[in-house]
Amino acid sequence: MGFVKLETNPIMEMKESSKILNIFEKLFGSLSMIIMFFIISKGSNNIGLILMILFLLLNYIGWILYFKGYQSKWIMLLFIVMMPPLYYMSIGLWKENIVLIIISIIFLSIHFIHVYKNLKEN
Repeated sequence: MGFVKLETNPIMEMKESSKILNIFEKLFGSLSMIIMFFIISKGSNNIGLILMILFLLLNYIGWILYFKGYQSKWIMLLFIVMMPPLYYMSIGLWKENIVLIIISIIFLSIHFIHVYKNLKEN
């Protein structure tokens, strides 16, 4: 975001609503990435691969909308907040990694609630 100057930038100007949610959000987001990198299973599921591509594409679409000035709370929540945890979950589906699926679902819940509360208070 440092390279692009936006008239408004709600994500960067967001005030913290809950320190506890912030800690758990970071914990489960980091756990998702650690598990994704270090716990590798032998399975492979094509539905997970298709979902992974779809969620990543939707995330990019969300950022494009955001940088074009469409910065409604729901665009941010649906495209920018939800897609990374869903992306991690789909990697878990693709690799049949149940631990990653569970952790990413917990991360999705905490991440969504936390950012929703932050946006609601701003």
